[in-house]
Amino acid sequence: MSRLPDSGQQGPAEPVVVRPASVDALRELLTSLVRVEIHVRRAAGDIDVDPQQSSNRQSFESDDTLRALRDGFAEPLPALDPAGWDWPQQIDLLLADGRRVRAALYPYDDGRRPGIAGLGDRHASVALARTLRQLVGSASWSARRAQGVATGSELAFDGWTKIAPVDGRLDVHRLTREQLADLPRFGRAERIVTLVLDGSAASLGHGWADALAPLPALRELRIRHARIDDDDLRALARHPQLDTLDLTAVGPRLTGAGFDAFADHPHLHRVVLDRAGGLSARGCIELARTRGPRELVLSDAGLGDQAVRAMLGAGAAGLRELDLSGNAAPTGAVFHELATGAASWQALELLDVRGTAIPAERAASFARDYGRDVRPLRVLGGAR
Repeated sequence: MSRLPDSGQQGPAEPVVVRPASVDALRELLTSLVRVEIHVRRAAGDIDVDPQQSSNRQSFESDDTLRALRDGFAEPLPALDPAGWDWPQQIDLLLADGRRVRAALYPYDDGRRPGIAGLGDRHASVALARTLRQLVGSASWSARRAQGVATGSELAFDGWTKIAPVDGRLDVHRLTREQLADLPRFGRAERIVTLVLDGSAASLGHGWADALAPLPALRELRIRHARIDDDDLRALARHPQLDTLDLTAVGPRLTGAGFDAFADHPHLHRVVLDRAGGLSARGCIELARTRGPRELVLSDAGLGDQAVRAMLGAGAAGLRELDLSGNAAPTGAVFHELATGAASWQALELLDVRGTAIPAERAASFARDYGRDVRPLRVLGGAR
């Protein structure tokens, strides 16, 4: 069989990774060090980034950086026991002949000294620790900036001029009210379609939601691990273009009564109240009375039968997806009420009762009956 001629088009060659047999062998290799690359898999502060993005890899090749690394590796590198560590960052030490030494980095141990895996699992020296922290910090900020992710403290020092929403999305962690109010000044507020505030609202204080007023394109707001109340919720209703509101682990002061301000909201189609421990029967009623929601997630919200019964009795005729997973309710009696009154829910397509006490056979029976009388329905869960 004749062999087809080579087209000459080949993919990029895999880098040659050399594994030094000892620390002394590593030090010898580093005499020809020409560049170092940091590949960020988790940004500083345990903020996740997309590890597949090319922006997560940053190169350093200044003489000062290379000298600091050589000097740092020349110091003693004591062995360590890395049990339980997950090594979130990667470092490549590129040599003049094209080969590279690769290791994983654990940013800090309990003694605030970086660990290095792949070189015998060792603690960094004091000097090396200082250099590695600077490199990882710079690469982390660069990666998050390219993906539209930042912390409030980074944005406080003219950082707003260095970050832009990616596909309209901006993720901000640990933001203060003053920093949030400062967001529009760099002229990119009109580009923010999705805003994620994680672990932030606890420090924002009363009236923080008013600071979102200069975001004319905001359609999706996600608040996580924060503290908000019903007054904040009412302030958010002043965003007529908002179509998704995701409030996860927002504390017990949010009862849901503030949804009364959304009664005539034109675009709110998806509401998530995950682990919203303060949600009350009145809050469920106000939520059901809003005309917009098509998807409603009330998972692990501490709901009892009274709250679920109140919500069902208030309407929600246009609801397509309802997630009640992880709640004490509905019990069998309330589920029976839901089943007998389900014909009024002409649009329901998905009901999630995973983690509730509803028997699996009753959930399956409800799905069959609803599918026969109204429309096909998918029911998830049911106790066995």
